[in-house]
Amino acid sequence: MITISGVLGIGLYLRSGSILRTGGPAAVLISFTVVGLLAWMVMQCIGELLAIWPISGALVEYVGTFVDEDLGTTVGIAYWICYSLNFAAMIVAAAGEFEFWNSTKALQGTIIMFLVPLFLVLFNSFGVEIYGLTEVVGGLLKIFGIIIVTVSMIVINIGGGVQGHIGTKYYEERSIFQYDDKGADNWASALFVSISTAAFAFIGVEITAAVALEARPAKTRPSMQTNPPTIQVKEPRPRISFRFSATWTSFIAWILYFVAGFVMTLNVPWDSPELPTAGWLDHHNQDGRKPADSGFVLSARDSGISGLAGVFNITLLITALTAANTNLAVHVHVLPFPMGSFSVSIAKELARHNHHQREIDPI
Repeated sequence: MITISGVLGIGLYLRSGSILRTGGPAAVLISFTVVGLLAWMVMQCIGELLAIWPISGALVEYVGTFVDEDLGTTVGIAYWICYSLNFAAMIVAAAGEFEFWNSTKALQGTIIMFLVPLFLVLFNSFGVEIYGLTEVVGGLLKIFGIIIVTVSMIVINIGGGVQGHIGTKYYEERSIFQYDDKGADNWASALFVSISTAAFAFIGVEITAAVALEARPAKTRPSMQTNPPTIQVKEPRPRISFRFSATWTSFIAWILYFVAGFVMTLNVPWDSPELPTAGWLDHHNQDGRKPADSGFVLSARDSGISGLAGVFNITLLITALTAANTNLAVHVHVLPFPMGSFSVSIAKELARHNHHQREIDPI
């Protein structure tokens, strides 16, 4: 569930609209497919390694053992920085979604920028049971949320909104290979920009390798200093669980992203001035208004269905906050491993647990 909660983040809802504006409908489908295929191939390899040698801090230990110790340290630090920044990005994204209700800056800053991070730190400071409960509840909410959003988008497409039946109208009116000339010189350039944008949505598929041993009893977890063992036929269920999660999570994520992205391209024209633009472009349309943060919220708003845009926005807000919770947990768990290469004392300090068995210094 932690892997599902990590990968089903805000990237789909926010980045798909930006990709549609940058490279048209084709870029949405191709970019999610290319990145999804790459993630699936990488996780196939990691899944096999986890089945043979399940170990804490696998992403760091595998590189350090099989390639180079210094490179493993670099990978660990880069991975920690990635999730530290991603945690902040999720909080900022949640603040952006909070603006939907025209809240004041003071209220927005107090709730999203102070209280929410404080509660997330508290959740990660207590026992793993509390954190596990938040992950299960958050993961289920995100799964239900993406199903509700996708089904609602299909209903809008077949005529459930004031726009009537949309179908493939936007595909038939113009080519699906369109691009924004403000952000790219040609469609190929727009596609490469879209692929890099889509990669953000797949951050989290590797969480299985980062925290795979968290589900095992402490006495049976291999330590970070363990050498690659000989293959033994023991504990088949955890090994099968590792392999299944590593193999299929990325594939399931791609299916969800592809289907949701596809129906979004059907309901929203690629050149809509309300779509979010690339980060380096002007974020205001010709009327001086700020575009919507998500193509899904834009479609719900244009459908005229009462309350649907608010439901979508609540889904995005919950998704961002639960993803931030997962990012904080992964960031806390992975930090002690690369630090062990610099100083054992530093690694021991960062791995110091409170009486709830949670790492307190990284938090």
